[in-house]
Amino acid sequence: PEDRREITLQEVLSDLRAEDAPQVWKRHFWATPRDWRLIDRLSSYPRLRDQVRQARERISEKPWLIAEGFQPVGKNDDPTKATKLLLSSKRFIEATSSFLSLFLLPNECDRLPVSSVTVRSGSNKQTGVFCGPHVIIAKGLTRVAFTDFDVSFRHALRGISGPEEDSELLAFLAAYLRSRLGRYLLFHTSTNWGVYRPEVHVQEILRLPFPLPDSLPNPKACWKIVRKVAAIVRVAAKQASKPMCDRQDIVRAATRDIEPLIDQYFDVLPTEKVLVEDTANTIIPSVQPTLKRRAVQTIIHADDKQRDVYTKRLCATLNGWSKRGGFVVKGKQSGSSELGVGIVVLQKSLRGDKVPPPTPPSDLLATMDDLRDSLKHKLNTFELVRGIKVFKGDLLYVIKSIGRRFWTESAALNDADEIAGSILTQASKGTE
Repeated sequence: PEDRREITLQEVLSDLRAEDAPQVWKRHFWATPRDWRLIDRLSSYPRLRDQVRQARERISEKPWLIAEGFQPVGKNDDPTKATKLLLSSKRFIEATSSFLSLFLLPNECDRLPVSSVTVRSGSNKQTGVFCGPHVIIAKGLTRVAFTDFDVSFRHALRGISGPEEDSELLAFLAAYLRSRLGRYLLFHTSTNWGVYRPEVHVQEILRLPFPLPDSLPNPKACWKIVRKVAAIVRVAAKQASKPMCDRQDIVRAATRDIEPLIDQYFDVLPTEKVLVEDTANTIIPSVQPTLKRRAVQTIIHADDKQRDVYTKRLCATLNGWSKRGGFVVKGKQSGSSELGVGIVVLQKSLRGDKVPPPTPPSDLLATMDDLRDSLKHKLNTFELVRGIKVFKGDLLYVIKSIGRRFWTESAALNDADEIAGSILTQASKGTE
């Protein structure tokens, strides 16, 4: 029942009339109501497509170009239709290269025997995309790197190239695309990722929010962030060029420094950052498990610590809304892996009273049976007591499946919204 979504015909028709390809189905697949609001807010920014032209756009004032790499002549292609492309450099990078991570160095590239390639008739022939500075992107967004030198690649990679004066902006774009926020937006809005194969189409990359500093309320501060991110990328690349260095550790350290700057640039609030982190840490790793990665984060049982974090976030959110009132909410949780259920007990008390948090029931089965009986009297029907919220006196029982995804901080935020909505609805009817 928790996975069911209702989509109105009006939502579908409205989405079809929008400028972007329909996203209503995908946005209901993994995202929560809190995610929808964040995505809608960020989508009000100018898009990357306002800055980037595609190869088919012959006449355009957009300064950046996006295109895929070249396609060599295959054994089934007509050699008479092949074309020779002249490249500005013999440097070449494979799509599988582990060096495509934040930055790329000249000595990490392969060398072609000659600075030209023979390509099939349907291949991209826009060689400008191989010229630096540019951002190189793998189709599954598994690898993203910035480089300021010329390097070519095959069609499994895409490049976004621009003039030299935009080098800092392109370095910032590379950092943004591989950031948690960039991956969060693409995961929740792209067609395939999270449903089928982890692939992101060109149009989906181009519709990403990407406001330039001058279009934001504080251009001076935003330019400062762009330059700081670009400097972090340059310093990391310089460190990685030294012999006997740990490239992965350098990239991890640079990423840790970049992440808060990306959030600051896009004005991501602390509660919104919770949504991004839960998607990055729990949802995305659960998609398409492999033999090496069998543990599915969304369905493994939430442990005691994770349930405590959920309860703390739930209480903090509810109390944050009522901080000027005379009441405070306290809560405790317990769970049973055997039953596959966890329960949170919330209690409302006067703010000045030093009332300890309510004691969670030791016998979950008896508590669930008692609550089921209460529901049977109210609803005159039989209900399975799981995934529900029951008010009983000054207590509120939140009963949830013990799967990890029901106990994230994002779940706590959405549950707080639902609880507050229920209270307000009852108050409007004149009941306590």
